[in-house]
Amino acid sequence: MKFQRLNIDDNMHCTTITNHSIGSNRSTGSSRLLVCLGRMLALLAILLHTSTFAQTDTARQALEFAAMSALQQQWQNSEGRVEIQLANLDPRLQIPACPVPLEAQVRSQNPNGGRVTVRVACQGAAPWTRHIAATVDIFQPVIVASAALSRGTRLTLADLSLEEQNVSQIRGRVYSSPEDLIGMELQRSLSPGTPVTDALIQKPVLVKRGETVVLTATRGGVSIRQTATAMQDGRKGQQISVRNTSTDRTIRAIVTGTGEADVVF
Repeated sequence: MKFQRLNIDDNMHCTTITNHSIGSNRSTGSSRLLVCLGRMLALLAILLHTSTFAQTDTARQALEFAAMSALQQQWQNSEGRVEIQLANLDPRLQIPACPVPLEAQVRSQNPNGGRVTVRVACQGAAPWTRHIAATVDIFQPVIVASAALSRGTRLTLADLSLEEQNVSQIRGRVYSSPEDLIGMELQRSLSPGTPVTDALIQKPVLVKRGETVVLTATRGGVSIRQTATAMQDGRKGQQISVRNTSTDRTIRAIVTGTGEADVVF
Protein backbone atom coordinates (compact mmCIF):
# COMPACT_ATOMS: atom_id res chain seq x y z
CA MET A 1 0.00 0.00 0.00
CA LYS A 2 1.36 3.49 -0.88
CA PHE A 3 0.67 7.05 0.48
CA GLN A 4 1.88 10.62 -0.08
CA ARG A 5 4.28 11.97 2.55
CA LEU A 6 4.89 15.60 3.52
CA ASN A 7 8.52 16.58 4.00
CA ILE A 8 9.29 19.22 6.62
CA ASP A 9 12.49 21.25 6.26
CA ASP A 10 14.29 23.27 8.91
CA ASN A 11 12.63 26.53 7.86
CA MET A 12 9.07 25.41 8.76
CA HIS A 13 8.17 24.87 5.08
CA CYS A 14 5.99 21.88 4.18
CA THR A 15 6.03 20.51 0.63
CA THR A 16 4.12 17.64 -0.92
CA ILE A 17 6.78 15.30 -2.19
CA THR A 18 6.90 11.59 -2.89
CA ASN A 19 5.15 8.28 -2.69
CA HIS A 20 6.55 6.10 0.08
CA SER A 21 5.76 2.56 1.05
CA ILE A 22 4.20 1.84 4.41
CA GLY A 23 6.69 0.21 6.61
CA SER A 24 8.92 0.99 9.49
CA ASN A 25 8.74 4.77 8.88
CA ARG A 26 4.94 4.96 9.19
CA SER A 27 4.95 6.32 12.74
CA THR A 28 7.69 8.86 12.01
CA GLY A 29 5.86 10.15 8.92
CA SER A 30 2.60 10.59 10.83
CA SER A 31 4.33 12.59 13.55
CA ARG A 32 5.98 14.87 11.03
CA LEU A 33 2.65 15.36 9.27
CA LEU A 34 0.98 16.47 12.52
CA VAL A 35 3.81 18.88 13.34
CA CYS A 36 3.64 20.36 9.86
CA LEU A 37 -0.13 20.84 10.01
CA GLY A 38 0.17 22.46 13.41
CA ARG A 39 2.74 24.95 12.15
CA MET A 40 0.66 25.70 9.08
CA LEU A 41 -2.39 26.38 11.24
CA ALA A 42 -0.34 28.66 13.49
CA LEU A 43 0.95 30.58 10.47
CA LEU A 44 -2.59 30.88 9.11
CA ALA A 45 -3.81 32.23 12.45
CA ILE A 46 -1.04 34.86 12.40
CA LEU A 47 -1.96 35.92 8.87
CA LEU A 48 -5.65 36.17 9.77
CA HIS A 49 -4.85 38.21 12.90
CA THR A 50 -2.62 40.55 10.91
CA SER A 51 -5.34 41.00 8.28
CA THR A 52 -8.00 41.68 10.95
CA PHE A 53 -5.73 44.16 12.70
CA ALA A 54 -5.09 45.99 9.44
CA GLN A 55 -8.83 46.19 8.72
CA THR A 56 -9.54 47.45 12.25
CA ASP A 57 -6.80 50.07 11.95
CA THR A 58 -8.22 51.29 8.65
CA ALA A 59 -11.75 51.50 10.11
CA ARG A 60 -10.39 53.43 13.10
CA GLN A 61 -8.68 55.93 10.81
CA ALA A 62 -11.89 56.36 8.82
CA LEU A 63 -13.82 57.02 12.05
CA GLU A 64 -11.32 59.65 13.21
CA PHE A 65 -11.21 61.29 9.78
CA ALA A 66 -15.03 61.57 9.67
CA ALA A 67 -15.12 63.06 13.19
CA MET A 68 -12.35 65.58 12.47
CA SER A 69 -14.00 66.65 9.19
CA ALA A 70 -17.29 67.32 11.00
CA LEU A 71 -15.53 69.36 13.68
CA GLN A 72 -13.61 71.44 11.15
CA GLN A 73 -16.79 72.15 9.22
CA GLN A 74 -18.65 73.14 12.41
CA TRP A 75 -16.09 75.81 13.33
CA GLN A 76 -14.73 76.75 9.91
CA ASN A 77 -16.20 80.27 10.12
CA SER A 78 -14.99 81.00 13.65
CA GLU A 79 -13.00 84.16 14.19
CA GLY A 80 -9.50 83.69 15.52
CA ARG A 81 -7.38 80.55 15.83
CA VAL A 82 -9.05 77.13 16.21
CA GLU A 83 -7.33 74.05 17.66
CA ILE A 84 -9.08 70.65 17.62
CA GLN A 85 -7.92 67.59 19.55
CA LEU A 86 -9.64 64.19 19.27
CA ALA A 87 -9.66 62.00 22.37
CA ASN A 88 -7.75 58.71 22.14
CA LEU A 89 -10.05 55.84 21.26
CA ASP A 90 -10.19 52.82 23.53
CA PRO A 91 -8.01 50.18 21.80
CA ARG A 92 -10.61 47.57 22.78
CA LEU A 93 -13.32 49.40 20.85
CA GLN A 94 -14.54 47.34 17.91
CA ILE A 95 -14.92 49.39 14.73
CA PRO A 96 -16.27 47.38 11.79
CA ALA A 97 -15.42 48.48 8.27
CA CYS A 98 -18.23 50.47 6.63
CA PRO A 99 -19.05 49.89 2.94
CA VAL A 100 -20.54 53.39 2.59
CA PRO A 101 -19.22 56.84 3.58
CA LEU A 102 -19.52 57.52 7.31
CA GLU A 103 -21.90 60.20 8.56
CA ALA A 104 -20.70 62.45 11.40
CA GLN A 105 -22.59 65.01 13.48
CA VAL A 106 -21.24 67.31 16.20
CA ARG A 107 -23.40 67.19 19.33
CA SER A 108 -22.85 70.82 20.37
CA GLN A 109 -24.24 74.25 19.51
CA ASN A 110 -21.71 76.23 21.54
CA PRO A 111 -19.91 78.60 19.14
CA ASN A 112 -17.04 78.90 21.63
CA GLY A 113 -16.19 75.19 21.41
CA GLY A 114 -14.98 73.41 24.56
CA ARG A 115 -15.54 69.70 25.22
CA VAL A 116 -17.79 68.21 22.54
CA THR A 117 -18.93 64.80 21.25
CA VAL A 118 -19.15 63.67 17.64
CA ARG A 119 -21.64 60.99 16.62
CA VAL A 120 -20.30 58.87 13.76
CA ALA A 121 -22.69 56.44 12.05
CA CYS A 122 -22.44 53.79 9.36
CA GLN A 123 -25.66 53.36 7.38
CA GLY A 124 -24.58 50.19 5.58
CA ALA A 125 -26.27 46.77 5.58
CA ALA A 126 -25.11 46.26 9.17
CA PRO A 127 -25.47 49.79 10.63
CA TRP A 128 -23.52 50.91 13.69
CA THR A 129 -22.88 54.09 15.68
CA ARG A 130 -19.85 55.26 17.64
CA HIS A 131 -19.22 58.41 19.69
CA ILE A 132 -15.88 60.14 19.91
CA ALA A 133 -14.98 62.97 22.30
CA ALA A 134 -13.00 66.03 21.28
CA THR A 135 -11.78 69.37 22.61
CA VAL A 136 -12.18 72.52 20.55
CA ASP A 137 -10.12 75.52 21.66
CA ILE A 138 -10.82 78.90 20.04
CA PHE A 139 -8.36 81.73 20.58
CA GLN A 140 -9.67 85.25 19.96
CA PRO A 141 -8.70 88.79 20.96
CA VAL A 142 -11.05 89.85 23.79
CA ILE A 143 -11.34 92.80 26.15
CA VAL A 144 -9.58 92.25 29.50
CA ALA A 145 -8.86 94.38 32.54
CA SER A 146 -5.64 96.32 31.90
CA ALA A 147 -5.03 96.77 35.65
CA ALA A 148 -6.47 95.73 39.01
CA LEU A 149 -10.04 97.10 39.15
CA SER A 150 -12.25 97.32 42.21
CA ARG A 151 -15.94 96.53 42.47
CA GLY A 152 -18.16 99.44 41.46
CA THR A 153 -15.61 100.88 39.01
CA ARG A 154 -17.26 102.64 36.09
CA LEU A 155 -15.19 101.46 33.17
CA THR A 156 -13.18 103.85 31.01
CA LEU A 157 -10.97 103.24 27.98
CA ALA A 158 -7.87 103.28 30.20
CA ASP A 159 -9.23 100.31 32.21
CA LEU A 160 -9.45 98.04 29.18
CA SER A 161 -7.07 96.33 26.76
CA LEU A 162 -7.21 93.70 24.02
CA GLU A 163 -5.61 90.28 24.59
CA GLU A 164 -5.83 86.84 22.93
CA GLN A 165 -7.67 84.37 25.14
CA ASN A 166 -9.02 80.83 24.85
CA VAL A 167 -12.72 81.72 24.75
CA SER A 168 -13.76 78.04 25.10
CA GLN A 169 -12.66 78.30 28.74
CA ILE A 170 -14.51 81.54 29.45
CA ARG A 171 -18.07 81.52 30.73
CA GLY A 172 -20.43 84.18 29.51
CA ARG A 173 -20.31 86.64 26.64
CA VAL A 174 -16.96 88.22 25.85
CA TYR A 175 -16.36 91.56 24.12
CA SER A 176 -13.97 92.59 21.37
CA SER A 177 -14.73 96.32 21.34
CA PRO A 178 -14.07 98.59 24.36
CA GLU A 179 -16.88 100.90 23.26
CA ASP A 180 -19.37 98.22 24.35
CA LEU A 181 -18.09 98.43 27.93
CA ILE A 182 -17.27 102.08 28.55
CA GLY A 183 -19.55 103.45 31.28
CA MET A 184 -20.48 99.98 32.57
CA GLU A 185 -20.07 99.26 36.27
CA LEU A 186 -18.14 96.27 37.64
CA GLN A 187 -20.03 93.89 39.91
CA ARG A 188 -16.81 92.51 41.45
CA SER A 189 -13.10 93.24 41.54
CA LEU A 190 -10.91 92.10 38.65
CA SER A 191 -7.22 91.27 38.43
CA PRO A 192 -5.14 92.34 35.40
CA GLY A 193 -5.76 90.18 32.34
CA THR A 194 -9.20 88.96 33.45
CA PRO A 195 -11.68 88.87 30.56
CA VAL A 196 -14.59 91.28 31.06
CA THR A 197 -17.80 89.29 30.48
CA ASP A 198 -21.47 90.21 30.67
CA ALA A 199 -21.72 88.47 34.06
CA LEU A 200 -19.18 90.88 35.55
CA ILE A 201 -20.77 94.16 34.51
CA GLN A 202 -24.02 96.02 34.92
CA LYS A 203 -25.47 99.29 33.77
CA PRO A 204 -24.64 102.15 36.17
CA VAL A 205 -27.21 103.67 38.49
CA LEU A 206 -28.51 106.81 36.79
CA VAL A 207 -31.25 107.65 39.25
CA LYS A 208 -30.75 107.34 43.00
CA ARG A 209 -33.41 106.97 45.64
CA GLY A 210 -34.50 110.30 47.13
CA GLU A 211 -33.12 112.34 44.26
CA THR A 212 -35.18 114.62 42.03
CA VAL A 213 -36.06 113.15 38.67
CA VAL A 214 -37.20 115.06 35.59
CA LEU A 215 -40.25 113.21 34.24
CA THR A 216 -41.39 113.37 30.64
CA ALA A 217 -44.97 112.42 29.77
CA THR A 218 -45.73 112.12 26.03
CA ARG A 219 -49.17 111.64 24.48
CA GLY A 220 -50.41 112.36 20.99
CA GLY A 221 -47.22 114.17 20.05
CA VAL A 222 -47.44 116.44 23.11
CA SER A 223 -44.77 116.21 25.81
CA ILE A 224 -45.07 117.51 29.37
CA ARG A 225 -42.09 117.73 31.72
CA GLN A 226 -42.37 117.83 35.49
CA THR A 227 -40.33 116.85 38.51
CA ALA A 228 -40.69 113.87 40.82
CA THR A 229 -38.82 112.14 43.62
CA ALA A 230 -37.24 108.73 42.97
CA MET A 231 -38.51 106.05 45.35
CA GLN A 232 -35.70 103.65 44.41
CA ASP A 233 -32.43 103.40 42.51
CA GLY A 234 -32.70 102.88 38.76
CA ARG A 235 -30.43 101.92 35.85
CA LYS A 236 -31.05 102.79 32.23
CA GLY A 237 -34.08 100.93 30.92
CA GLN A 238 -35.29 99.96 34.40
CA GLN A 239 -38.81 100.74 35.56
CA ILE A 240 -38.92 102.43 38.98
CA SER A 241 -41.45 104.11 41.29
CA VAL A 242 -41.42 107.91 41.54
CA ARG A 243 -43.61 110.34 43.51
CA ASN A 244 -45.05 113.26 41.62
CA THR A 245 -44.19 116.36 43.67
CA SER A 246 -47.24 118.26 42.36
CA THR A 247 -49.94 115.67 43.01
CA ASP A 248 -48.12 113.57 45.63
CA ARG A 249 -49.08 110.50 43.58
CA THR A 250 -46.75 107.54 43.09
CA ILE A 251 -46.38 106.49 39.46
CA ARG A 252 -44.10 104.23 37.39
CA ALA A 253 -41.39 105.57 35.10
CA ILE A 254 -38.59 104.15 32.91
CA VAL A 255 -35.08 105.52 33.49
CA THR A 256 -33.72 107.11 30.30
CA GLY A 257 -30.64 108.98 31.53
CA THR A 258 -28.96 110.58 34.51
CA GLY A 259 -31.81 111.98 36.64
CA GLU A 260 -34.32 111.47 33.84
CA ALA A 261 -37.26 109.12 33.25
CA ASP A 262 -40.31 108.66 31.02
CA VAL A 263 -43.77 108.19 32.51
CA VAL A 264 -45.33 104.76 31.96
CA PHE A 265 -48.99 105.02 30.92
